[in-house]
This record gives sequence, structure tokens and C-alpha cells, in this order.
Amino acid sequence: MSSVLLFSGGMDSFCLLKKQPYDKILFFMTGTKDNICELRQVYQMQRDKIIDPKKLVVVNLPLLTWELPNKIIPHRNTIMCLVASNYGSDIYIGATKGDTTKDKDYVFKSQVESIMNYFGQDSQKVPSVGYPYRILMPLKNMTKTEILNEYIANGNSIPNLLKYSRSCYLNDDSECGTCRSCLRKAVAFKNNDIDYSGIFRVDPLSRKLSEAEIAKMKSRPSEWEDYQKATTHA
Repeated sequence: MSSVLLFSGGMDSFCLLKKQPYDKILFFMTGTKDNICELRQVYQMQRDKIIDPKKLVVVNLPLLTWELPNKIIPHRNTIMCLVASNYGSDIYIGATKGDTTKDKDYVFKSQVESIMNYFGQDSQKVPSVGYPYRILMPLKNMTKTEILNEYIANGNSIPNLLKYSRSCYLNDDSECGTCRSCLRKAVAFKNNDIDYSGIFRVDPLSRKLSEAEIAKMKSRPSEWEDYQKATTHA
């Protein structure tokens, strides 16, 4: 058996990176604007030995053509897991409790595992990385606040998390502070008493959410609860 982490450079995958060792760490060059910034961060992590250069694999996987206006790339994790099966049989992804896209849930996990294991029965036509294939989502039942709390409790570096993780949709050196990804990250920081000043152009918790944003967040009860806690945090 061999393990491979699908690494995006975001807060969740950074915490997952520090949770345990992996045989391979995969970063996909998708061609999206935010992905270009993430790639720069990954190479910086490699230079600073935050990521073992011997384990890092950068895969060119141009998916920009199919990116939707809401930044979703349909079937993205399905494609990435199938590619990852060439590098390891245990495939780790940073899905969280607040994620609602279909390619981060347990049905997705079961069905993609079934596809990989169907093809894996013919050992002469797949790489020798181990069998059976598994998709592992160790953060799936945790909110971002809880993930960060565990990261800190395990003695990991807060300065490194602030310096190297990136969760923004914007193609810029600084994170915008106005997208949903930035907001969720700021909520986790605030609820864990982490000073995130200087990370965002605009403090995500300082702006008033639209009715649509509030409705969307309320549809994810745990996320709404964390947001309320952060905005009333002393």
C-alpha cells in the first residue's frame, strides 16, 4: 500500500499535510488564475523544505476550459483521484464538513473507489501501487474551526500556516478577503484566536454579508454556527 495526498495549498490541505506522512504529494496545475498563485506557494514550500522535494509531484492537468463562473470545475476531484491512483492506492483529499459539492461526499468516495478497484483487478494494466484503492477523507466530519484547532493541538506551526496556505479565488499575492473561501478561513482563524492581520486585503469578518450569502451559509448549519461564533468573538 502507498499513500498520496491531493494537495491544493489551501488551509485544509496544509493541515492534512501535517497530519501524517505520505509517500507522494500531488499538486495539479489546472490553469485557473488562483491555481497559478497556489503553484508559486507550493514551489516556495518546496524551497523552504515545508514539503519534501522528493515526494512532491506537480501534474499538468489543464481544467480551466471547464471552470464555471462560481469557480467550480465539474468532476474535478473525480479526475484528480483517477490520476492519483497512478501514484498510490490510499488517496487523501481535504474534504470538510462544510463542503457540499458532490465530489467531496461519501457517495463520490464509494463510487470512485469502485471504478478504481474494478480496473485494479487487472494487475497487469495498472501501476503497482497497492490494492485495493481507497479515498480517505479524514477531515470530512470536521469544520474548518475544528480542523485548525486540531492542527494547533498537535503542535504545528501557526506562522507556517499563515505564510504558506492560500485559500483565495483571486489571482494576486494577497488574499482578497471578499470571497467565500477567504471568509471561511478567517472564521477558523478568529475562532482559534489567531491574528490574521495582513493576510487579507479586506478583513472578511468586517464586511456585511448579503442576504444570499447568509441564506447559503444557513443551509450549512455547522458553518453558520462557526460564523456566528466568530462575529461575536470577544
